[in-house]
Amino acid sequence: MTSNTLAMIQAYLDGGSGSTMEQIIMKQAYGDIVRLTAERDAAWLKIGRIQNEIDCRVQHGAESNGHLEAILAVFKQESKW
Repeated sequence: MTSNTLAMIQAYLDGGSGSTMEQIIMKQAYGDIVRLTAERDAAWLKIGRIQNEIDCRVQHGAESNGHLEAILAVFKQESKW
């Protein structure tokens, strides 16, 4: 969806149609989408690394009284969204 939205905004901007205010708003929207997409991707990478670390510790028998297993279950459940 994001790439389609960005392509539509870029086509609008390339066409040069619309008022100056519309152009400013579309440029801001384009920049915001790119920035937020990058932030989301970085967050998912970080979550993936945390999940892998927890999974590794659980597999190697880290003493956690069930806490690591519970956190890992939350990560696995949320990654299905």
